[in-house]
Amino acid sequence: MKIKEIREFYKKTNNFLKQNQSKELIGAPYLNPQIPRSLLVEDNKINLNIYKRIFNFIFKFFSQSKNYNSFLDKDYKHLILSHLVSYNYLNYSNDFYFGDLAQKLNNNQVLFVLIDHIGFKKKNIKRKINGNYIILSNKLNFFSEIKLILKTFTKFFYHSFFIRNLELFTLTNVFRSVDNQRISIQLKEILEKHKFQNLFFTYEGYPYEKLVCHEANKTDKNLRKIGYQFSVIRKFQYSLFSFINRKFDPDVIFTIGKYNEKLLKSKLKKRLDVHNFGLLKKDRINSLQKKKLNSKKIKVLVMPEGIINEIKIFLNFCVKNQNKEIEFNFRLHPIYLKNKLIYNRIDNSSSNIKISKNKLEYDIKNNDFLLYRGTAGVLDAVKSGLIPIYLHKKNQISVDPLFDVNKKHIIEDNHKLLDFIKTSFNKKKELQKELPKIKKFSQIFYDKPKHLRISKFLKKK
Repeated sequence: MKIKEIREFYKKTNNFLKQNQSKELIGAPYLNPQIPRSLLVEDNKINLNIYKRIFNFIFKFFSQSKNYNSFLDKDYKHLILSHLVSYNYLNYSNDFYFGDLAQKLNNNQVLFVLIDHIGFKKKNIKRKINGNYIILSNKLNFFSEIKLILKTFTKFFYHSFFIRNLELFTLTNVFRSVDNQRISIQLKEILEKHKFQNLFFTYEGYPYEKLVCHEANKTDKNLRKIGYQFSVIRKFQYSLFSFINRKFDPDVIFTIGKYNEKLLKSKLKKRLDVHNFGLLKKDRINSLQKKKLNSKKIKVLVMPEGIINEIKIFLNFCVKNQNKEIEFNFRLHPIYLKNKLIYNRIDNSSSNIKISKNKLEYDIKNNDFLLYRGTAGVLDAVKSGLIPIYLHKKNQISVDPLFDVNKKHIIEDNHKLLDFIKTSFNKKKELQKELPKIKKFSQIFYDKPKHLRISKFLKKK
């Protein structure tokens, strides 16, 4: 899609949702696209994955539907809605997104509610859980699940008769909307049982965030809704800034640095209260002294986001660029590290492509280049010495987190990586001049966490 078409689509969907503010419609990512990548035909067409999802939906009806509870049954000051990406992060001192915020706010006053991304199983917990947790089930009870699916199916079916210029009635839209509604329904039940002063949640522009805000508004008008905007903001990002109705918005946005704070304030036009309290995530690394590698091979660290289609883009490119002079080290998002299907597909694709099981610090020190697209991890890698190469896919809008400063470190997906490295980096001075600008941008992008300022802010009403 061209930029003009994308903007027209954004306007069209936004007007539609303003006129039809139902949870079923707002829950569909198709109508709340984060960035233009979400609009690609290949992301929305019905393929084998959707049939697998249908099977999974049916299978879920006969499986356990309860949340996993490990908490004291009492009221708390703060509820943090985060994500379960690994059992290692079931720890108040190091949540994957919120770091040690719970510990700083007082363990006994914080309840964590986690969205399950790994297929949680109690037997896989290796040690005692540190803190109060609820892990949301991936299904409701049988009758609630059936009712939710049928109601969503009917809503999309009905509107498809009147809206011809949008692809409303697809199984993908129905199932994805159900997934997002399920999160907000479960959170509503928790809010009805316990009293909170503040609700924290990751804020990236996903539909469930809007639904969570809506349910929180209905349940407790005094509950302060705080969206934590923790990642890079990409060019043409949309749903993070889109407006349907104030009831779908947070009250406050916490962000991670001056750059994002300025961008959010300019885009939101004083609609929301924005504060820079720094990056809360603890696993972010400081600048490292990269090793001088003696290997005869060019070592390339490959960092796809936690999105299946992105993994496929990188894998296809690496396979096409097999060469005895290049070694690709694939670093998967934590949610896919134990996915055998993906793991085996990458592992068996080429002897020059290896899956990394190392810590990020090790991978940065032991590679020369970083091949990336939308990952925020590029910031850590670049400030520590890796040379970035953005992989651009033909006819796609850029998802580069460094779009403001990276104009030359870009390779088309139909070009040869070895040629690009040998000719561009050795002969083109503009790339050498641009690299210090990219590195400086990466070094100042995140601010350190300001926990004391957060505590003072939370005491205000």
